[in-house]
Amino acid sequence: IIEEFPDSIYLLSDRDHFYPEIQAIIPECKEKGYTLIVSNPCFEIWLYYSHYSNRPIDFQIPENVREISKAFKHHLEIVRKGGIDPRKSIFEIENAIINSEANYEEDENGIPKLFSTNMFVLGKQLVQMIKPELEELKKQDKLRIEQYKKKLAD
Repeated sequence: IIEEFPDSIYLLSDRDHFYPEIQAIIPECKEKGYTLIVSNPCFEIWLYYSHYSNRPIDFQIPENVREISKAFKHHLEIVRKGGIDPRKSIFEIENAIINSEANYEEDENGIPKLFSTNMFVLGKQLVQMIKPELEELKKQDKLRIEQYKKKLAD
């Protein structure tokens, strides 16, 4: 364990259909010092903010609210030509932090409104912990891409 980073407990959830359950656990999370991370409608909103600085304005919200997550995931596949690869999102974590925090809104119960996520709270903690390794990964990825482009050109 790294001494400069005390132990923390984060609970992650999509807002989806779980509003009553999330609302019910907020007091216990506060009492026990757990950090509740909620993405509304789904985790993909965090991935969205790694590439976009504004809320999705061209997303058509389905009449059946139970279909929002599925529709948003499909929407990402269209606007990002195949979606956002979560395996590569670590390279854009700083963008996701900035953009999701700038677009964050809570309702009267402290739960993120649609197209909001407080994943930036956990993201900031992670970046502090992995900054040197992340920079090295970015360098390696950039080199890998350059080598691939060079190979294609040859």
